Amino acid sequence: MTSIKVLIKKSNISNYTPSTEYTLILSDCIGYGSYGILFKIKDSNFIIKILLDNNEYDEEITDMTEIQVVNKIINDKNIKINCDKYATVSLKSRENQFPVDGPLNIFINNVDSPVNISSVVFYNRKQIKFDLFDNFHSIIMPYFTPLNQMILDTSFIRNELFLCKIINLLVESTKELINLDLINFDIKIANAVVDSDFNLRFIDFGIVKKIDKINNNFVNKTKYYIWPLKIRKISQYLPYMIGIFIMEFYYQNIHRIKYNSRLIEIILNTFDTVETISFDIKKLLRKMLVDGQEWNIFVMEFENIKSRYDLDSVKLPLFPSAVL
Repeated sequence: MTSIKVLIKKSNISNYTPSTEYTLILSDCIGYGSYGILFKIKDSNFIIKILLDNNEYDEEITDMTEIQVVNKIINDKNIKINCDKYATVSLKSRENQFPVDGPLNIFINNVDSPVNISSVVFYNRKQIKFDLFDNFHSIIMPYFTPLNQMILDTSFIRNELFLCKIINLLVESTKELINLDLINFDIKIANAVVDSDFNLRFIDFGIVKKIDKINNNFVNKTKYYIWPLKIRKISQYLPYMIGIFIMEFYYQNIHRIKYNSRLIEIILNTFDTVETISFDIKKLLRKMLVDGQEWNIFVMEFENIKSRYDLDSVKLPLFPSAVL
């Protein structure tokens, strides 16, 4: 087995006490992204996200590290929509044990280095190389099933009630972070998870903006598909990302819009043909994705639409995929 020794920094998880060292046994590698790699912790319902940037970040993209964001969430007692149980940790890599060949398929390239351990992990048949440093920052959180690994009842996309439920969850999650003076700048289906009660939660705060920049212009130099290609204020990015989140249920290859913004019109024109969705929702989505609607105006218009429904009584039509 692959074991790592960690020191808990901050925590609101009863299983992990601050200023305490734990030896964690890792099992499966379950995810990999630009900012971190995720492993399940053996014999627990928790995962650990090892941040690959070692507390550094691109200031043109994000205003703070994910560790800083999570620490703010830990200190706040009112977070409910987001994944609200966290522990921030540092790895004690001098004491970590990595077998040459273990269940994670981890192979050591530089076994003589006591500080910098270079490792390779195979995830989804792709070889990933990463480095572990002394005091490497990581995050422990509960394991929830990724939304993109769930089967969604196809009637959802033709039911305005469920559509409003999803938009409302995205709005409330965004509001909670705004209350912490933060803007989640990475709202997408890949960052959404489903808990044991089939509630939607939102994780991954590798890209955030501070609230005082909400009226600043931002240029999408990276051509990230959830960001508009045209220059817009950050306050206009929020409704746009929520709109892309919704449209991804209809058009799985929506990431192609980063090369051709005209695809938005094609998708919206198709969406207009769904007879069970009201004109008000269709008009609102067009404002979000085409007109560049600002956050406060979007929230006000959506509040008027959602007042028609009792969204608290709505359960999302999700069930586990047979392949899980």
